Amino acid sequence: MATCDLCNATTSWQEGKVYSASDFRELVARGLQPDESTLAVMMAFGASRGQAVQQWKTGLVAQSSTDWLLCPVCAVRASKFDTKRPKSTPAVSEGSRPASLTSVSLPNMSEPRDKSWWQFWK
Repeated sequence: MATCDLCNATTSWQEGKVYSASDFRELVARGLQPDESTLAVMMAFGASRGQAVQQWKTGLVAQSSTDWLLCPVCAVRASKFDTKRPKSTPAVSEGSRPASLTSVSLPNMSEPRDKSWWQFWK
């Protein structure tokens, strides 16, 4: 088992989401904040909330050179700041499919095909 680098919850490399250090820094730059439990620990040592967030960003996040493992809950939070992936896939009901998606005919792969199309350089 492993631990989420954002909230310290128990997770695994299979169920969690891994971000490189540079990708994680981009998420933080776009607004991803530390978990409340992380802030609570830092504030217990006398830091204000603003100081705790700033220290997390400029200390731990900025100086990290290893991957960040996020549990599924934190991965969902982080995905809101991830511009590299689509946010969601629109739901399409059976009755609302475009005609081009409902009738697709695949070529008969058993028939020999003219392969000259891929020899464009000759």
